[in-house]
Formats: sequence, structure tokens, C-alpha cells
Amino acid sequence: MMKRRAVVNLCTTLLIFFFLILTISSCATFSSKDVYRTLSVSTESYDAAMKSLGDLYKKDMVDEETKDKAVELGRYYQAALKSAVEAMNAYSQVETDTNRDKATAALIEYSKALGKVMEYITAAIQKAQGK
Repeated sequence: MMKRRAVVNLCTTLLIFFFLILTISSCATFSSKDVYRTLSVSTESYDAAMKSLGDLYKKDMVDEETKDKAVELGRYYQAALKSAVEAMNAYSQVETDTNRDKATAALIEYSKALGKVMEYITAAIQKAQGK
């Protein structure tokens, strides 16, 4: 069950990552509604992955160092998420080129943070499960 959840989380994260890249790399104005939805879904994936890692930690299948690194990456992810949401809020209120560029930069940073944290958590889960 936990292996399947980790694979689903990884696949979901990859799809979200590619959607964000496509959204922010297009020259056209991106849909705020779609970006907010993507941020929401990716946050759910992050939460599920962290819960899975936490469950393994409680079972002593993940060491303290791994947990601490996941928490550190989680803080980086949360900060990037906050910045992306704030930038999208500004862009949604006033759709200028400057606000779009700031939102794009924040979404790129968010994508990087999401990729880093999910890659680390997935590897930690697989290691804990002996994969």
C-alpha cells in the first residue's frame, strides 16, 4: 500500500511539475484558476508524501537524519509555496507584465522546491522499504 502511494505521489508530482513548466513557459497569459488548482493538488501530494514518511518514522523505519532533512526541505517547499501564492494573488489582482513575470519566477522556484522535496521523500520511502 505504501509503495503504491509513493509511486502515485511521484507520478502526480511529475505531472504537476510538467504542467507548471508548460504554464509558465508559454508566452500567453496563464490562467490563475488553473495555477491555483495545480498548487492545491501539488500541496495534497506533498502532504501525503510527508505523512507516508512520518508513518515510517514512527515505525522506526526512517532515521532522525532523514526525517530532519525532509523537514528542512519541507520548510523550503512551504516558503516557495507561500511566495508562489502571494505572487499569483498580486497577478490576479493586477494583470501587468511585471506581476506576470514575478508570478512566473515564483512558480519556477516553487517547481524546483516541489521537485527537490518529493524526490528526497520518494527516495527515503523507497530506502525504508528496502527498494
